[in-house]
Amino acid sequence: MIAPSCPLSAHSTAAALGQLHRWLQRSSTDSATGIRDGGAGLGRAPLDDELKVCLAYLPEAPERFEQAAVAWHARWSCAARELTLADSLVALGAVQALAGPGSVPAADALRTLSTRHGLDEVAAVLAVWVAMVPEPSSADPVSR
Repeated sequence: MIAPSCPLSAHSTAAALGQLHRWLQRSSTDSATGIRDGGAGLGRAPLDDELKVCLAYLPEAPERFEQAAVAWHARWSCAARELTLADSLVALGAVQALAGPGSVPAADALRTLSTRHGLDEVAAVLAVWVAMVPEPSSADPVSR
């Protein structure tokens, strides 16, 4: 990961985004149809693969992210062991924040909740995603 004080060149940002896109696409093609159809295929693919599809929508089709994220959160809530209403609400807020400037702290919160509730595969996807998201340049006033 690039140090926060190190400005990114256009080339390094493009390379990092390309790497992220390829990683997401490698494992999300099978579950994309179910999420794209508004959750009609919900439950067919592993939860972590469906998260990869949601994350792939962020740069590629952000208009699809919200519907996919709602379907994914519903499935996450059902899969999480001993889930409380408070943790479910925090997770929903974190999923929503993945699409904004606070995406890294949101992913970290969702990763912590996933680990707490026995969803280690989801936590692993989020850890890889956070490591691959490029740092904002120092000239960029909006933090991730």
